[in-house]
Amino acid sequence: MPLRASDGVGLGWWRLMDAEQRAAEPRHLLLTHGTFSDRRVCMTLARAWARQGHVAWILEWRGHGSSDRVTGPYDMETVALRDIPAALQDLQARHPGAPLCAATHSGGGLALTMALLRQPAWSAHLQRMALFACQACDAGHTPWRRARLAGAAALTRLAGRIPARPLRLGVQDESHAMMAPWFRWNLSQAFLGDDGFDYGLHQQRIAIPVMAVAGQADHFIAPAEACRRFWRRFGGHVEGEFAVCGPATGYGHAYGHASILHSPQAAREVLPGVIDWLLKAPGGGDGEASGTE
Repeated sequence: MPLRASDGVGLGWWRLMDAEQRAAEPRHLLLTHGTFSDRRVCMTLARAWARQGHVAWILEWRGHGSSDRVTGPYDMETVALRDIPAALQDLQARHPGAPLCAATHSGGGLALTMALLRQPAWSAHLQRMALFACQACDAGHTPWRRARLAGAAALTRLAGRIPARPLRLGVQDESHAMMAPWFRWNLSQAFLGDDGFDYGLHQQRIAIPVMAVAGQADHFIAPAEACRRFWRRFGGHVEGEFAVCGPATGYGHAYGHASILHSPQAAREVLPGVIDWLLKAPGGGDGEASGTE
């Protein structure tokens, strides 16, 4: 479906629905991916949502998937300030007042968080949001992790980009311009915008109920304890849930960064609970889930 960001960049914008299983009052779900990825990482959840009779919408970032390629540098904050608002505006125009939730993977959650903090009025249109494998500035809390982050940042700066497929990170190469802020946030332990805006400090302003899901085997990009810290900064985390998914918490699979959202195992034992939570009436949060460490 056609969608353009505020600067004219064409964005991949996908709608999934099941005409035979349409709910009387369908809920709409905005999904978006993170770095090294495109719409495919969202498809397992989108299809499960559609099978419940609801409507899923997947936004692909600029330069990713079916979106326009961009010649100049851009980063996650560009996605937050231009791409995410375009999707929210389109949904509001198409379905004014309809129930809307959001689900994101990795950097998609960071982009959505930044968008809501820069344009707070959009929070009024979201009922709940679920963040998979999402953290901003807490991946370097041990000397070994910090050393790995610093080494990866240096190599990315020298090479100019990170090749996704050879490193088994995903399907989309990422530029140094895209990845530099993420490395900076984690090495400085501060989630700051290019203009110095402190996203981490202001996260408490987002009062939307938030569910965060982390993978037990995600040790580098979004370790479970880093995801928990990010989740607790939201003002709406008290009405949400946090879960770590792996054998240590009763799951049958040790989930990694991508498999926590996009895998047959997640479809069976992770996503049903997330969908149930997203469909709860306002005020139905439960706090930390039984799957926490």
